[in-house]
Amino acid sequence: MFCCWYVEMLCKFCGKEIEENSVFCAECGKPVENSQAEGPVVDENIAQPNFAEPQVDVPVKKPKKKLAAIIAAVVAVVLIAVVTVASNFETVQGFFLKSFGSNDKYFMYVESKAFGSVTDEVSEYYGTVVDSLKLDAAAETSVKLNVGDSALSLLESTLDPSSDFSWLNTVTLDMNVNLKDNLEKVAAALNINGESFVDMDMIMNLESGETFMAFLSMSDKYLKTGTGILEDEDYVGITELYSDPEFKEVLPSEKELNKLLDKYIKIIFENMDEIEKSSDVLEVSGIEKKYTTLEVKIEQEDTKNIAKAVLEAAKADKELKKYIEDIAAYLEKKNMNDDAGIAYDVFLDSIEGAINDIEEASSEDDTSVSWIDYVDANHEIVGRKIVVDNEEILYYALVSDGKDFAFELEAAEVAVAGTGTEKGNTVNGEFSVKSNEEKLCDVVVTDFKTNTDYLNGNIRIKPSSEILEAMGIADDGATVLSIANLALEINCVSSKDSAETAINLISGDEIFVGLTFSGKEVAASPIELPDTANVYSEDEIDKWLEGIDTDALIKKFEGLGVSSDLIAIIESMLYPSYDYDMEDYDMEDYDFEDYDYEDFDMEDYDLEDYDLEDFNLEDYDLEGVY
Repeated sequence: MFCCWYVEMLCKFCGKEIEENSVFCAECGKPVENSQAEGPVVDENIAQPNFAEPQVDVPVKKPKKKLAAIIAAVVAVVLIAVVTVASNFETVQGFFLKSFGSNDKYFMYVESKAFGSVTDEVSEYYGTVVDSLKLDAAAETSVKLNVGDSALSLLESTLDPSSDFSWLNTVTLDMNVNLKDNLEKVAAALNINGESFVDMDMIMNLESGETFMAFLSMSDKYLKTGTGILEDEDYVGITELYSDPEFKEVLPSEKELNKLLDKYIKIIFENMDEIEKSSDVLEVSGIEKKYTTLEVKIEQEDTKNIAKAVLEAAKADKELKKYIEDIAAYLEKKNMNDDAGIAYDVFLDSIEGAINDIEEASSEDDTSVSWIDYVDANHEIVGRKIVVDNEEILYYALVSDGKDFAFELEAAEVAVAGTGTEKGNTVNGEFSVKSNEEKLCDVVVTDFKTNTDYLNGNIRIKPSSEILEAMGIADDGATVLSIANLALEINCVSSKDSAETAINLISGDEIFVGLTFSGKEVAASPIELPDTANVYSEDEIDKWLEGIDTDALIKKFEGLGVSSDLIAIIESMLYPSYDYDMEDYDMEDYDFEDYDYEDFDMEDYDLEDYDLEDFNLEDYDLEGVY
């Protein structure tokens, strides 16, 4: 007899059954030792049967997890494929249109895609303008003039060799514009070499039209001007639009405008047919690449059909009708217009008139336009050529090879060509500009960002020697400017809320003269009207002027080291040169009727006998004559 042959294998750590050939326990995850996984457990003290194979079939459990893993893998592959197609939908769509669609549809696709980016930018700018329609905003701006030593030397030699402008380095005009609760305040400060010279405040009441102005650095008194501006209906209307949030509600939103523009651009390209598709090789500055070309020929009749299609669409556009009627109703409500009921009819009449003009226009004009697009593998337009009556009027191409690119543009007898690199949305390149084959300048672009709506980067423009000679600047060693290194440099740093642009004329290694413009948005703050005790009316302007301490301003100029000659010029601008009161002069005391001008004959006087060069006013003491 025999017994105790058993096949069950148990984990020595958790006691659970271990499936055959398992390396790890499915329950606790511990590794299965060889003694556990080698095979059935046999009691060596019991006699074993003498047969080669067991007589009982032992069921083998197959792991259920394998099927689940296979299903999960298939689902993952499908999801990856869906995400890939979705994220590259335009590329996939373009591929099918190019490969299986008509030439007309593919042309419309690539052009709509190209112009779509333009409508996006237009719509975004429109949205910014609409958002600015509010009387609760503020901004700080600054304009700074930097004057280099070479510029000062040139200024002195031009005006007067004895002039001294060594005291001048920087002039800055800072302005803070604040709009709050129907009040607008402009605070301006003029600084020279960092020192405050003139501070001016101007406050306008947008409801009453009153304006208050003061030069706070020289007086704490304000001059109030009248309300005549309120008689200007345009001013009143614009002010109400800015202050009324309801106006923004009747305007189309940024998204709605974008949709409207896309619709009419699509109509234009839908009416361009008989597109010819081929391929061509573009070679620009040593970079050569093959592209798909799409060409459409536009005759006079085609132009008329496109214009009519756009006008007919506008006539039937219900959204456009709604915008016109809503805006007209709003203007009528604000007493700014009284024809809201007929506004849309007037629009339709103008559309009908335009359609009639198009239909009656002569078709004898045989002008022919060829429009050629160069399209890359991503269905992006990288170049265009427009030919009118076999004369090329516009051509541009941007050919890329990895991070390297070459660009050329020809239009209106001006040609631009150059090469560069684009890495991580940053462009660097060098370009030349010519006109009628004559070089105008070289342009160097450094660290220019292409992935933002804001200007960031540096542009350096170096004029050619031919241009400098044409400007009369000769490299004869006697000029202040160093022609060899003369350049115009533009540096831009901007973001959503701030911007700074520096424009410098560089001579050698120094700034000859430069302007820096900067600005940023800030939070609007409350504005207070000046105390009536510190306000003069228009009738009291003389008192207001007398209260301005111009002597303090003169002392500031003297403190800078300004020459006495220039101080005299400044004083002549600030002070009257005579104190003669015309009110004391009564013209009625003089009877000009008794004087007979006909008896005065200039021929009786021989002016040749008088040598005016010998006549010196300094020999005559005119003081006290009047």
